[in-house]
Amino acid sequence: MSWIVFASLSPFVWAFYNILDQYLVRKYFRAAGLMMLIFSSAFGTIIGLSILIAQPDALLLPLPTIMTLALLGAASIFIFWPYIIAIQEDDSNIAVPIFQTIPVFVFVMGWLFLGEVVSMTTIFAASLIIMAAVGMSFDTEKMCFRRKTLGCMLLSSFGLAVYTVLLRYFAEDIFWTHIMGWNLIGAGMCAFLIILCAKSYRINACCLLKSTPYFVFIIFVLAEILAAIAEGSFVKALSIAPSAGHVQ
Repeated sequence: MSWIVFASLSPFVWAFYNILDQYLVRKYFRAAGLMMLIFSSAFGTIIGLSILIAQPDALLLPLPTIMTLALLGAASIFIFWPYIIAIQEDDSNIAVPIFQTIPVFVFVMGWLFLGEVVSMTTIFAASLIIMAAVGMSFDTEKMCFRRKTLGCMLLSSFGLAVYTVLLRYFAEDIFWTHIMGWNLIGAGMCAFLIILCAKSYRINACCLLKSTPYFVFIIFVLAEILAAIAEGSFVKALSIAPSAGHVQ
């Protein structure tokens, strides 16, 4: 199957995930955006362990490779933190389209570090994306820019671009489910370390577990399944596509 199919499936599934994100962060995690990411990553550990159990060959990867994949997964918590702040400020239909700046960062880094070719068509398309991101962040009612939303989304987009390039560089010859499994394990381990080492987050986690309705955790599980599908299709596309920029 063509990499284009997997690359197209990922943003389609992420769209549903973004809607669930906005609901959760505004309804239950407005004062604790990072806690939502910690909870989400903790749930993702179950999916990661399931992948490793189903495919034990992932345990045979070299230790430096496993550590690199796990660290990339751990970094994803902090990469998405500015995004959570942005959707606390504005609707997802304003903030999320700014993620389209990710391929601009990817093309630049791919050209600088991976030797990928950037054509005039690519430069023209990147310019359109930048202008669109600036336009999306302009508030026509108040006649001002949503600077916090734009800044947070650009920061998150840059982080995801770095993640994409590093994943392409370090994991080009690794089976995509192995990449995904260790990414999820890394994110989960980071989440548990934050809870264990930071007293304030440990207290917040206990309070949220006691006060949050059970159906919210069902939404978390659904969101993590969607995230796993989106991440899996993205990593699959990244493993067979001609460049990281084209996938984004």
